[in-house]
Amino acid sequence: MGGVGKTTYINKLLTNKFEKRYLTTYGISYKPLTFNSNRGLITFNVIDIAGQEIYEDRIAFYTIADAVIVMNDASSNITWQNRQVNRWVNEVKNVNSSMPIVYCTNKVDIPKGNYYIPKCNNHFKISCKSNINLYQPLLYLARNLFNDNGFHFI
Repeated sequence: MGGVGKTTYINKLLTNKFEKRYLTTYGISYKPLTFNSNRGLITFNVIDIAGQEIYEDRIAFYTIADAVIVMNDASSNITWQNRQVNRWVNEVKNVNSSMPIVYCTNKVDIPKGNYYIPKCNNHFKISCKSNINLYQPLLYLARNLFNDNGFHFI
């Protein structure tokens, strides 16, 4: 799912800056995201995997992952219509059926409003450009991984 904003999301969390130009990820990119929390410092070792179908290496990374964020673009239903999201989720579940997965619909500030919303409590509507719900997906994952509903960022 190229162009949905995965790299922009990670960079926004790292630098608090929004990159207006499209940055293609070739293969994979590794970036640690560190936050202060009520449990002290917490680091998410993020592997940004290119969304284009030619990069099939992603399955190997699911074996070392503790959680997965699957992202789609609110301004385009193509990722849902082509069943790309479902395919990626099925790949994850085939590797680890209990792995926490978060669905993010990015670019919700674009006034198109016709995007698909999964029927689950682990879906977050975000916008990297407008700073909407950026930390909610990570907060959900941390609470799930630590089994601690009281976990919070400081």
